[in-house]
Parts: sequence; structure tokens; C-alpha cells
Amino acid sequence: MDVGRRVAPDNPSCYVSAMASAVLAVFLAGIFVATFGFPFSMLAWAAVFCAACAGLFVRSRQRLLVLVVVVLIFAGGMFRYGIADRPTAVQSHAGSEAAISGYVDGDFELTSSGGRFYLRATSVDGIVVAERVLVLTRAWPRYERGQFLRVTGRLEYPVNSGDFDYVSYLKKEGVRMLARYPDMDESGPVLMPVSERMRYRTFLYLNRVRDAMADGVRTAVPEPSAAYLNGILLGMRSDIPDDLAGAFAATGTTHVLAISGYNITIVAQGLLLALLYVLDRRKAVWVAVAGIAAFALLTGASASVVRAAIMGSLVLVAQAFGSRLKPLPLIIGAAALMAAYNPYVLRYDVGFQLSFAAVAGLIYLTPVMELWIPVRALGRNFAGMLHATLAAQIATLPLILYHFGTLSVYALPANVVILPLIPYAMALGAVAGIGAFVAPVVGPVLGYPALAVSGAQLAAIRSFAVLPGASVSIPLSWATAVVCYALLVVIARQSGLRHTQRERGVA
Repeated sequence: MDVGRRVAPDNPSCYVSAMASAVLAVFLAGIFVATFGFPFSMLAWAAVFCAACAGLFVRSRQRLLVLVVVVLIFAGGMFRYGIADRPTAVQSHAGSEAAISGYVDGDFELTSSGGRFYLRATSVDGIVVAERVLVLTRAWPRYERGQFLRVTGRLEYPVNSGDFDYVSYLKKEGVRMLARYPDMDESGPVLMPVSERMRYRTFLYLNRVRDAMADGVRTAVPEPSAAYLNGILLGMRSDIPDDLAGAFAATGTTHVLAISGYNITIVAQGLLLALLYVLDRRKAVWVAVAGIAAFALLTGASASVVRAAIMGSLVLVAQAFGSRLKPLPLIIGAAALMAAYNPYVLRYDVGFQLSFAAVAGLIYLTPVMELWIPVRALGRNFAGMLHATLAAQIATLPLILYHFGTLSVYALPANVVILPLIPYAMALGAVAGIGAFVAPVVGPVLGYPALAVSGAQLAAIRSFAVLPGASVSIPLSWATAVVCYALLVVIARQSGLRHTQRERGVA
């Protein structure tokens, strides 16, 4: 065969998949470039000018059309960021005293100087709004989710501290302004639009269910296992002791404490297996997707939970439709969906970056690990866990070193030890929590199995954390991180080609 001659793709779906991935990637690139503060109008006109100049040298109408579409999609990404970065209604009150009515929109968090929480403002000085304000206050009283408050104080812009871009971090959370130690009074229900009232009632109901479940776990299981179980079940991390949180950080297992793609996968697979007894596979998948959405709402619907829910749902749908859906468009599509909703996550949400790096590593680097580290003799399940864990660790390592500059030496063995127990801890913790809620007397009895599994995990984490040299400082520049990921792409591609050649008998 003449290798220099173009051939049509064997599978048209591959071409569509590649085009979809390219389009979504260009949209993400537009958002990413806009985060650096370039004026949208200047860059947009520059892009159009470059496309026009290039069009003078492009004779093919098809190529010219592709070029124009790429420019428009790139400009669309920049335009989306520009819309999100516009001044808000609350910002017009910066530097002045304001009376804000709203409700607590999140968990109350203790800080070194007191406490903090997000207030969902519904009106400022009588003007109807719908945005969040960060309130810095004393450690007591602790305000609860959904509680209506009237806050009176001076609104001010947040400022960056050191190298940390605190302003952009708060923008990612939907916050532009903060109030320091304002006067606060409880108030009755405030005037809200219909959509905002529906949002409030939905989250208030789900928060009550969440709190009841958490109280059931605390009744059935003693601390710190109860705090750990509530973390992996409900995404509640405020009760984790500082020393235990430090042990998780030192061993590279902090991701376990938050609702992640792994937790969502466990819930999704459990729902799917149960539904397959009464429904056919495709119907069961859609019901499981609805269950994932309910679980995400129950755990607070934070950005990380929503991200994990989207990825878990896309994976389930891909499984239902077989090989017709390729993984790359799913990954980029989920990223584009979340970035379109909140453009700040692309650059300023480290969890967002780590989550998608881990998913890409699981998909594209796990076969590399299977090729390089043949450990089938140790058992298929153990080998699969080792390969997947190592793939995720390698895929996220450049980002971790870039953002935090710390390498957890025992991250791999610690994850291999505790991750296989996560499904059992979640299942037993849920049984104990629900049982204690229904019948508090039997709660402690039902809690023994959950305590045994969670206690073993915490003991393993503490043991790894006290080993010498648990963490090493290795700062990494952004340029080096980019080079590392370029090398990983080359390695994954070459390993994929070798795997394909083996299957075809070419190698």
C-alpha cells in the first residue's frame, strides 16, 4: 500500500470523534487564553484578522471553512469568559455599608481567626440579586445551611496573599465581595424569584437528609471513624481532626476524604447492578444516571462532586452504547461543559485539573502500566488496582508538583492498601448510618463492621505518615510540567500502537 496516499478512515465514527474533540479543545483554549486578562475585543479582532490573512493563501474552500470555524469557536470561548468576568450588582456597593438579605449557602468553616461561610445574597439595599458573598465572622455562633440572615456591614474586594491567587479562587466559587465581621440578625424568609426559591427549597430538603444521615453515622460509629465515613459518603470534611488530615496529606491520599470520581463510580456501579435485576441495561443506565444526580445533590453539589458526577454519568452512557462513544470526546466534553458553566475552573480549580488528569491517566496510561509491569501472578484484582493506581498517580504527579511542590513518597502503596476497602467502608457506613437513623438503639451494633474497616484504613494511613521521608519537596515550573505531559502523551501513543500491532500480529 502507498503510505503517502490519503485513505478514508476505516470507521467514520473515529473521524467524528476526532472532530468533536478538536472543536471542544479549541473552545477550552479560548477560555484558557482569556483567563490571562487579555482584552477580548483586541484578541478577537486579531484572530479574525489572522484568519482573513490566512484565507488569502488557502485555496481550498474546505480548509478555509475549517479555519473560520476554529477562529469563531476560539472567540466563543473567550466571549464566554468575558461574560462571566463582568462586574456584578454586588460590586457596585464596594467600599460602602450595605444591608444584605440572603441565606447561608454552604457549611460553616472554622479558621485561625474565627469562622467563615458563603451567604447567598438575594437582595442588597433592596435591589434583587442572586450571587454569593463571603462572610468572615467569629467562631460562634455557627450558622447552618439554609438559615436566613440579614447582614449589615462594609463590602470590600478580596486581596491576594503571597503567590496564591485568592481573588480568582473566590471567583471560581462565585464570590466577588466579602464582609468582615458584619452585624448579623436572623430573619424570616426573604423575597426571592421563583427559580431561586426552588433552588433554596431543594437544597434545604437535601441538606436535612444529609445532616440526618451524618448524625446517624455519628451515632453508630465513634470518632474519628465517623468523620472519615461522613467524608467519603457525604463529602463532609469539617470534622476531620487536623492530625488525621495531615496524615492523609503526607501520604497523598487526601482525595479519599472528598467525594471524587472513585466514590461516584462505586455508587454508579452499585445502582447499576441492583437495577439490572428489574430493568434492561439501557434503561438501568439512565436510572443510574438519575441516581448519580441525586447523590451529587445530597452531598452538596460542590464543583468537585458535580465534576465527578458528570464523568461518572458519561462513563455509564458510554458503556450502554458500547464502543460507539470514544473516551477522549467524553473527557474533553465534560471539561468543556463545566468550563462553559464556570469558566474559572479551567485555570483556578486545582481539583478540576487533577480530576481530569487522573481520568485520562486511567484510560490511556493503565495499558502502559500493564505492558511495563506484568504482575498477573499476584492476582488479577490486585494487578488491576496496582496498574490503575499507578496510572492515576503518574498522570497527576506533574500537576501536584507544580501546584504544591511536594512529592508523597508512599502515595502508591498507601493508595493500593486503602482504595480496595473504600467500597466496603461506604456500604457498611451507609448501612450503619441509615440503621441508626431508623432505630438509634441498634446503631452501635450495625456500626461495628464499619468501624473495623474504617479503623483499619485510618491505621494504615497513620502508619505510612510516620515513616521517615514521607514527603519530599520537589518544586516544578509550568514549562517543565508541560514537557512532562508531552512525554506522557508520546509514551501513551507509542504503547497504544505497540498494543494494536500485537493484536494484529504485526509486531
